[in-house]
Amino acid sequence: MLKKNINVTESIRAFNRYYTHKIGLLNNRLYNNFSLTEARIIFHVGENDGVTAGEMASLFGLDKGYTSRIIKKMVMADILKKDTSKKDTRRQNLSLSVNGKKVLVGLEEISNGFIDGLLNPLTVSERLDVLGAMEKIQTLLEKGRESRDIYTIRSMKPGDLGYVVSSHMGIYGDEHQFDSSFEHYVGTDVMAFGKNFDSKKENLWVAENRSQKVGSVAIVNNGDGVAQLRWLIVDACARGNGIGEKLVDITVSFARERQYEKIILMTTDFLSPARALYEKFGFKQVSSQKEVKWGRSMHIEYLELIL
Repeated sequence: MLKKNINVTESIRAFNRYYTHKIGLLNNRLYNNFSLTEARIIFHVGENDGVTAGEMASLFGLDKGYTSRIIKKMVMADILKKDTSKKDTRRQNLSLSVNGKKVLVGLEEISNGFIDGLLNPLTVSERLDVLGAMEKIQTLLEKGRESRDIYTIRSMKPGDLGYVVSSHMGIYGDEHQFDSSFEHYVGTDVMAFGKNFDSKKENLWVAENRSQKVGSVAIVNNGDGVAQLRWLIVDACARGNGIGEKLVDITVSFARERQYEKIILMTTDFLSPARALYEKFGFKQVSSQKEVKWGRSMHIEYLELIL
């Protein structure tokens, strides 16, 4: 038994050496002379606007002092910028500067090009085999681990549209007894959003606990200076952690940055926590009407926020 364990350990070490060499982790030039840690911080801030240095240190398992020094260096190099939170003056939110966004685009092009080069000789089936093997490794190594929750919010990636539809049907079906017509309603609008997506005026954000999706929200361009807040949802397992508030905050900030005149949204009379959250950000009800929709009777409420 001992010999088998040693062989497994040695095989994993050998694979680690192969993999780090294969994907260029030991070559700083892969990321335009940024270290792997520096590149990961740039990627993470780009996907999670408003994250703090402490949150990144916890997520990556880095020393807080070391992380702080890297961030200070990047702020001085005009890659990152710090802003004091309006809600908590002790919190220093990180975001990419204009120059930092250009750096991120360059890093993504380099990284994507490198991975595409590795996968190019493989068939579609073989690529899916590689992906499946990687997901299997991650699932098995996380099995039984007791780790505290680390919530992050990022912009849309491939696969997120499917999550929005399935999570809405699952939660509204279980908690509010919506029927299957609701899945068709959400799915039709989500697919239209994906097909006509305008990155300059629209975005979709996903909240994660480590790598598990636990929430979403989107801004959809309704034209004539009007943005629509859609698909705000937080899984039951993640509620009570301020995720909903952070998601709404991101959408309002995005709408202001994109110079919308107002944000509109639709909710229902029985979603009291969501209604209270919207009111906290200044949304006002403009109309309400009773309807039988998605298998139940409800009052549909329309709210707006003048920016």
